[in-house]
Amino acid sequence: MYEDVIITLLGLAIAFFLLIVLVLIVYMWSRINILEKKVGARVKNLEKNKSEKPGGDLMGYRGKEIWDLLQSSSEKEQNINQIRSRYASTLARHMEQVIDQGQFDNRKGRSVTPGNTATIGGVRGEVESWLPILEIEKLYYLGQRAAEDPDKVADHRQELYSIAKILAGSLGLNKEAQGIARLVASHTIDFRQSIKETEGKEDERNGHKIDDE
Repeated sequence: MYEDVIITLLGLAIAFFLLIVLVLIVYMWSRINILEKKVGARVKNLEKNKSEKPGGDLMGYRGKEIWDLLQSSSEKEQNINQIRSRYASTLARHMEQVIDQGQFDNRKGRSVTPGNTATIGGVRGEVESWLPILEIEKLYYLGQRAAEDPDKVADHRQELYSIAKILAGSLGLNKEAQGIARLVASHTIDFRQSIKETEGKEDERNGHKIDDE
């Protein structure tokens, strides 16, 4: 009888041990599944982020989609006037960016025309902007000429107004064209000219100081 009790207890101990092992196996399996799901989700997010284009959207539109929408004046988009109004500042900043690049490249002794698309920052976040390559080239080489010959600021400004009129007019921003051109000029062509004039005055003052000494 004593041996039967020992065998029974031993059997219960083995069963209890197997139960614990089974519970641990189930727990580990569930944890592995959870980790696999988390890792899988992270991988999908990384792949999604890599596949996404740079920049942000403007009320659901981005890049050339914005250009095509505003150029066609689609009546299907109820917010087209709001999109057009908000894109005016993005257009101005995109133009500034291209001219700035032209001026910078000229000082570095190189010439590399930017692409059609650029990520433009703004108060409401970044917007992916697109401009025709022909106008990109005009703005870029305008920046180069403005850096190379800043004394012809009136000619550079007039050329900028012509480019702004074409771009703004294509997007139904005819009323804003002059304001856009004026804003871009003040941040690029006129800005560089004011720096040159300041430097010239500073050199002149330094020259007078040397003569006085």
